Amino acid sequence: MRKSNFVLAALSFIVLVLLVLGKSQGVSINANAACADCSDSIKECKKPRDYNSTDPIDGCSCFDCEKGTPKQHLICTKDEVDKKTMFELIEKDKKEMPDRVPEPTPR
Repeated sequence: MRKSNFVLAALSFIVLVLLVLGKSQGVSINANAACADCSDSIKECKKPRDYNSTDPIDGCSCFDCEKGTPKQHLICTKDEVDKKTMFELIEKDKKEMPDRVPEPTPR
């Protein structure tokens, strides 16, 4: 029993240290290196568009542009106005393309 408590405590400590180090370094969990700056222009994002992800640490939101086409690409932004615009455009795309299955949009 004592051995398992020690192992559990050691693992908890390691996880805590990693979390603290990650936050202190401002490490983003956005795995896409192309969006490292998170300052893309939404003007180049043509339909069909879709939401991709939001980094909870730095607030960087990424969107798929021209999704499902050979020109599909990703844009990322931290700008709140651009994010709002993109979510509105995504909803508009879904209404214009009813064959797409609507996915819940996190806000």
